[in-house]
Amino acid sequence: MNILFLANNSLDPLAGGIERTTYNLIRELSKAPEYTVTACFMSIKDKIEGVNCVERTIYSGKDIYDIIVQFEIDIAIFPCGYWYVNILKVYNPDIPCKVITGLHSPPKVGEDYILSNAALEFGQKSFAEKVKGLPAHTLTYLKHPLHVKKVREGYSKGYHNSDAYVLLSDKFFKDFIAYARLKDAKKLYAIGNALSFDHIVQPEDSNNKDNVVLLVARMDEISKRVSLAIQSWMGLQRIASWTFKLLGSGKDLPFYKKMVSEHNVQHISFEGHTDPYTYYIKSKIFIMTSAFEGWGMTLTEALQTGCVPIVMDSFGALHDIIEHNYNGIIIPNGDVQAMTKAIQTLIDQPEELKRLSLNALKSAENFTIEKVAAKWKVLFQNLMKGAS
Repeated sequence: MNILFLANNSLDPLAGGIERTTYNLIRELSKAPEYTVTACFMSIKDKIEGVNCVERTIYSGKDIYDIIVQFEIDIAIFPCGYWYVNILKVYNPDIPCKVITGLHSPPKVGEDYILSNAALEFGQKSFAEKVKGLPAHTLTYLKHPLHVKKVREGYSKGYHNSDAYVLLSDKFFKDFIAYARLKDAKKLYAIGNALSFDHIVQPEDSNNKDNVVLLVARMDEISKRVSLAIQSWMGLQRIASWTFKLLGSGKDLPFYKKMVSEHNVQHISFEGHTDPYTYYIKSKIFIMTSAFEGWGMTLTEALQTGCVPIVMDSFGALHDIIEHNYNGIIIPNGDVQAMTKAIQTLIDQPEELKRLSLNALKSAENFTIEKVAAKWKVLFQNLMKGAS
């Protein structure tokens, strides 16, 4: 069976969640003798043995069609959304293979982000800058309904043009159906992401952790709400031997550093954009304050390294990963005081922290690449049965 993965981004496992999970899935599928995998991306950082690696930017449906024909593709997977299948369908309504479209975020979250980000950036401007930028800012709001209409239509067409549409969790089905205005959901499938790292830390190795609370995120206030994490840390009372480390870069990093400086926040450090693995294995607690996530790969990264997650209840897929008080702690969305209390409790109760850490390692077994790839293989088989 000839499988194609195609998108206009870099296939780099360190570039982001989509790239990492796609890279790992391609690598795993390529090990199976029944599959011949082709990867077509703008750039491919680390070539995978046994995979047809094609570095190309897609501009039109013809570009996709030519790849499908050249490599005699049976199933094409577009992990980055509906644009690919829709332009392919325009070029040739008779697509010569099965098509799977993926969505790695909650439905309509990108459209909500546009207005939230515009409001935040406008609010941070000086009075003179606001006066000068008011026409463009107003235009963003005036154009937004047209943008939403276009995206809705894109989702709807993408669903109808695909043979399967894969979301990260069935918790997103209801919102997707409503947003795309679908009459049925028979093409919707839920397959979560696999673990990022190759191995799950052994329980005995988790004993060598430092007193570190960790956050790994893009420094973006609208989506990640890192300010809430900093506020939570500021509320702690007994942290003399503990440190809060924040990994990541982004446009709001200066804002967070200024916040820490102005409030004289102690025992906190910004580590920049770096490989997080060594931080996970040395940290005891992981916190997430995101406003939304598609999957939250940092949660499964924390699980597989025995770093206990404390996470705000802001997205449906969270409950596919974390079981409250078993392998982590779920607190009400946006509740800074609850976050502070949860962190303080685990700092003060090392035996409870250890119990959650060991359970985190056990639950990580649910998200191995072998188990996730098995779900994809079942989907492939079902699609090809329908084609025969």
